[in-house]
Amino acid sequence: MSKRRSHRRGPRIPDRIRKGVSDDGSAVDPAELDRVLTEVDTEVAALLSDDPALGPDPGDERWPLALFEPRKGVGIVHLDGRVQEMQTEAIIQSGFSRWRQLTAFEQLDGWTVRETPTGLELWDKGGIWARGQVQVPARWRATAEQIGSVVVVYGHQVGVRPPETGSWTAADRAAELHRARHAGLVAVGLVTWKGLQVPDKVTFPGPRYDPVTGQFPIGQGTENTDVPWQLHVPGQGVRHGVIIGERDTGKTNIVRIITVETVCSGRFRVWLADPQGRHNLVETFGRVPAVEEIAESPGETLLQLRAAAQRIDKISDARSGGRGHTDPSPDRPGLIIVIDEAQEVFAANPEATRLAEDIVTRGGPAGVGLIVTTRGADLAYFGGSATLRAGLAAHNRMAFGTGTPALDVLDQLPPQQGGNA
Repeated sequence: MSKRRSHRRGPRIPDRIRKGVSDDGSAVDPAELDRVLTEVDTEVAALLSDDPALGPDPGDERWPLALFEPRKGVGIVHLDGRVQEMQTEAIIQSGFSRWRQLTAFEQLDGWTVRETPTGLELWDKGGIWARGQVQVPARWRATAEQIGSVVVVYGHQVGVRPPETGSWTAADRAAELHRARHAGLVAVGLVTWKGLQVPDKVTFPGPRYDPVTGQFPIGQGTENTDVPWQLHVPGQGVRHGVIIGERDTGKTNIVRIITVETVCSGRFRVWLADPQGRHNLVETFGRVPAVEEIAESPGETLLQLRAAAQRIDKISDARSGGRGHTDPSPDRPGLIIVIDEAQEVFAANPEATRLAEDIVTRGGPAGVGLIVTTRGADLAYFGGSATLRAGLAAHNRMAFGTGTPALDVLDQLPPQQGGNA
């Protein structure tokens, strides 16, 4: 599954390549270039430093190594013959060292390697950088826990990806890693280890959703009064909502509160989408029965929107025969779709914008609601659609941090006409 990594600051790419022409005059697809440079899904290996696939045994001390190898590379051959791979250069510019014959492994602030139920992930302060599926050996995990750090190796052709045909020996993998290091195509860093986190105690005062009003308090306003979030209006339908704020202003935490309240209501199913891939939703919500779908890329989010629109069509057809949705209930639950950083989907995909417009226009009476977060209130964050922005902000809207002026923009919107129930 592909994830967008907007926080990555890649190396400077020659203007000719950014314009679609390589140094040798051949064509370069800028869209494909962007996809490769922002891809987080990689091949991964978890090896101890005495593994033959890493080459000669470096000594008595054993270190856990996590090798992340992108599935595609972006290479540049300079006029002097030097070769650079852009993804490796990006992580070096972000703090890693080039792995030469002699390289001191320095502890990197803000970087972590995290174990997931299916493999390993590499994170920096801005979010996920790379991830892959791998069965973590017990000896490797124990060593990582004991030391508290992992040596991360990142680069193209480091002996992790499977061969196109046949199979590789440990010697083959070691030789490939040696060649890549000799060419300067491998980055390395000492990164803090974080295993699977299982909290000892979860403190939650309990849901405050009221099925009579369809509301729950989402926070406190002036004079310590509760600020309500209208999940649905009995007899009318489900409400939509928008939360606006720049990065690290708290909008994702608000979304999580809404998700928990919605799940605990017992009257809704929830589909979650994280197009940027910044949060491990599978680990957090994967075992919650009411969370039916989790999307971790723009493409998967688009599939959710398509399925929701089809659901509205079916319910609308049923309503014409007297069998449609009324109020969400345990027997006939509604659906809430939650998209974090929704501009990652709407800004680049007219189909996603059109589907979201359909949901905020027709979804409410059919028991389908859409809740999103964005980084601003300008139409660009909503795919250029005034209908989508107005539909999302018609009943539930919040703004945080330096994005607070966005609330002024939303307050100036005219009340939505038509079917936004």
